[in-house]
Amino acid sequence: VEIAQETILLSAENDDVTTFPVDLVSMVRFSDLTAKDAVGRAVVVTDWGDWLVCNGLSVGDGVVSFTNSLCGEVELDVARSRWILAPQPGMTPREIQARCMAALGESTPPGDVLFVRRGDEIAVLEGVLLGLDDSKVSFHWRQRDRQMDMSNVLAVRTAGPGLPLTEPMGTIVARDGSRVNFVSVELNIPAGELARGANIAWRDMSKRAWACAVSEVLAIEFASSGFVSLTDLPPVSVAEHGFFDIAFPHRQNETLAGGALKLGGREFSQGLGVSPLCEMTFDIAGRFSSFCAIVGINDAMRPGGSAVFVVLGDGKGLCSEPIRGSDEPRRVEADVRGVGELKIRVDFPAMEELDVGGHVDIALPRLMQ
Repeated sequence: VEIAQETILLSAENDDVTTFPVDLVSMVRFSDLTAKDAVGRAVVVTDWGDWLVCNGLSVGDGVVSFTNSLCGEVELDVARSRWILAPQPGMTPREIQARCMAALGESTPPGDVLFVRRGDEIAVLEGVLLGLDDSKVSFHWRQRDRQMDMSNVLAVRTAGPGLPLTEPMGTIVARDGSRVNFVSVELNIPAGELARGANIAWRDMSKRAWACAVSEVLAIEFASSGFVSLTDLPPVSVAEHGFFDIAFPHRQNETLAGGALKLGGREFSQGLGVSPLCEMTFDIAGRFSSFCAIVGINDAMRPGGSAVFVVLGDGKGLCSEPIRGSDEPRRVEADVRGVGELKIRVDFPAMEELDVGGHVDIALPRLMQ
């Protein structure tokens, strides 16, 4: 594989070389690498939209310091480190952030915000972050400097003006769950080089140059103009009705239980975790020609689980596939030319096939122009 400027070159085993324009490529994935579990790890979310899994996290003198698998030793201004998510047993970083945002509601405090666990509740404290390490956090609150054990802290949201949003060229996805946006990337892996330490080089959203071993990278996702991920489109409506009226809300970029999207032994960084009955409607305004995705029962539930995956365009059935845990995941496609309203439905199977363990993963759902 070689990535340079506007093209990607892929060499086959017979030395044939195929060239792809970058704007027609959605992802480059390194299939012989596996993801690590990010549960219980600290994460820093930057103003540029990066998610950096941390080792040795500390805050002092207005600087956030840590080590990351992609970026090595990192020092960031506190104002650029918009979220600091503390490790929590059994909780993914995105679950922690979602709980804290729900506790924050629609308010936007001008200062730093400390999210503290109080039993099943979350206390939201506005003040100034003074320092942080593995054992404690120092926080100025109600005119006093205070210290708190880190075991009670869920997250810190830092104050800052924010940066103008710009579109990245793509995202590097690390094996540990880190996600780093880039404006340019270079990669050259001759046959057999991956195991011997080939490197990938990129410039982040601030144009700073970085490099790391490809062995730390799970995939390179491109913000291709020819593809749009369904996870980037907010649905205009969502209807969810579970079995016996017990509904399980869908999750974005993780399975229904909060873990990794995993189908057939392969982990995916983009997609939806849903259960029957879930119906999501999107306004696509006739802008696309086709829809595709990889669907199946999440590996953790197999060989149990069953559902039906349905795609409708303007109320007309375009695709209907039975999903069973005993089957391998499958790629589904639908022609959506001229479609204004796209509806994705995960339905219950026929009663004789009903299995309530229908944790369905919809991986890499793409709309293509």
